[in-house]
Amino acid sequence: MEKTNLEKEYNKLKVKYSLSDFNSLDKEFELSNVNLENVNEKFLLDVIRRKMSEKLIFTCNNFQAVLIPNPGVFVSIKQNSFFDEVEKENISKLLNHMMIFERRSASLEIESKEEENAKFIKEFYQDWNENKDKIKKIFEKLIKGWESSEKKEKVQYFG
Repeated sequence: MEKTNLEKEYNKLKVKYSLSDFNSLDKEFELSNVNLENVNEKFLLDVIRRKMSEKLIFTCNNFQAVLIPNPGVFVSIKQNSFFDEVEKENISKLLNHMMIFERRSASLEIESKEEENAKFIKEFYQDWNENKDKIKKIFEKLIKGWESSEKKEKVQYFG
């Protein structure tokens, strides 16, 4: 299914479930990068949910690495030091909130229902937009932490 067909099929579901505009979802979650050649229309919402979940899982994994650094991973330990306890608590709350969506998506892998996929897509897209600035600020803090670290220290090899 090419993008124009994808949009056409999505727009049918958009009307049925009051979903967001395809181009907005595509811009945020890169839906048009999915190989849609073999996608059956009845699984379209599954594919979209999975694509959205990729960004969700990526974000959750990064936050988890900040909060609970693996003692064997220099990057994880270092990044944990970039945040004070209040910031870590805020990251933890956001991670907890995002994990609810991640587990809802995982649950839909076990028993997928079109209506539940549509509900997930609708709710997660709204939530993502509401929390996007918070997420972005956390990644910006990570960048600043690494930039500051680069200026202050010589990186030591512990191997």
